[in-house]
Amino acid sequence: MDILEKLFDEKTLKILNEIENKDMVQIRQIAQLTKLPPSTVYRVFKKFESVNLLQKVAIGTTKIYKVNQNSEAYMLLERLIPKRNPLDILVSNIINYPIEEILLIDSNETMSNILIVGNIKNDDVQKVVDEIKKNFNYSIRFLILSKAQYNNLDALNMKPVHKKVLYKNTKEV
Repeated sequence: MDILEKLFDEKTLKILNEIENKDMVQIRQIAQLTKLPPSTVYRVFKKFESVNLLQKVAIGTTKIYKVNQNSEAYMLLERLIPKRNPLDILVSNIINYPIEEILLIDSNETMSNILIVGNIKNDDVQKVVDEIKKNFNYSIRFLILSKAQYNNLDALNMKPVHKKVLYKNTKEV
């Protein structure tokens, strides 16, 4: 992201991150999400209009901006801005703790259920989950079990079926 920060100012990047997965946006909506003044969002939207990234659509007195996913600007930005996966962000933020495994139990477009096997405080994970919810509007529900608790589930034949191993520690915890 360092190169992008040099190419675009921080405000423009915040706005780009908010509009990248949306079809239609409004100035006030993006201002609230980015915590930027509406006047700043308006100026950036004007720049985006000039390169055909956004198209203004007036519905009565309301102005809505359609993200033009067929524009050259959009295609270029798709190549420049890597897609960020909320689960990858969670894993990268907590793997420095003594964690044995992170298992994806269930997921869809807007949320995931994960099981964390290891020794990490609930509050430490919750901080990361809250940040992901704020930035991506993606919910992550999690359960933390010690290795012994997880192994007891196996003994009781209650181990959950998981879709995917998000992380497995190869070192001794």
